Amino acid sequence: MKFNQSPRWRWLRAKELIDKQLSPRRSRDDTYVRRAWRYLRRYRPDDPRIEEALATEYPDLHQAKCLFDDVAGSRWVFEAGVMAKQTVEFMAEYLNADSKVLETYENMFFDVRDALEHKGCIHANVLIPALVGGVRATDPDFMWKLVAYEGDWEAAKSVWEIGDISPVAMDFIVRTFREQVMKVARNAAFFTVPNNFNNVDLIGKGIDMLRLEAESDSLRGADQSEASISALLDAVTLSARKTTDRIEQVEPRRLPEASRIFDLKNAKVESAEKESKE
Repeated sequence: MKFNQSPRWRWLRAKELIDKQLSPRRSRDDTYVRRAWRYLRRYRPDDPRIEEALATEYPDLHQAKCLFDDVAGSRWVFEAGVMAKQTVEFMAEYLNADSKVLETYENMFFDVRDALEHKGCIHANVLIPALVGGVRATDPDFMWKLVAYEGDWEAAKSVWEIGDISPVAMDFIVRTFREQVMKVARNAAFFTVPNNFNNVDLIGKGIDMLRLEAESDSLRGADQSEASISALLDAVTLSARKTTDRIEQVEPRRLPEASRIFDLKNAKVESAEKESKE
């Protein structure tokens, strides 16, 4: 996978040739593209006999395509393993799968291994396209890849064994991804030459960037604090008991009627004048 290229670029290239009714070129298309082209040229989704014939003639490619179409879990586990730099042989043993099928799948549908050292390429072509509907800890297409790539294989396995991502790990992952996005944004801003047409836009983007950086700094540690408070509350056991004490009733205080307010006021004034004369 190279710059601005999908992980399944070979499969997409073969489909493009089929749609355009063109043949592969040896100068441009490798063995995997040519095999995919021959497979897709005969493939009919509504004809089970042709599908059975293709499964016999192209067993590894057919099983790799079935793995890509299946969203049960094996696909996401294997792709996370590739993101964590695990070998095909290791993942075949882990998944109890045929190593040739996984090798075909990687070359046909998830060709990212050569680009793992280039974070910008991985973020742009693998993670950002998978980021749909926000960050969710249960999203295997985005979250499992991100955990395996930014963490390691053990971190990815802990997600599958626990069933969720701890708030501390989630905070680290989101912060790491945010910092990478900010780095790319800064580089793009620095390479933009200001002029009379883009000055206002650049100033606005600069203000947005400063605001995002300030929000990022204020949010750091928020998830850890929330996790600590939640753990503390979970450790406290509260019990409610019925009290036997009774509160004595107090006689309500009554205010004078409105018609007597002025009489009381006049009485107080006369009493004060009488005292002053004496």
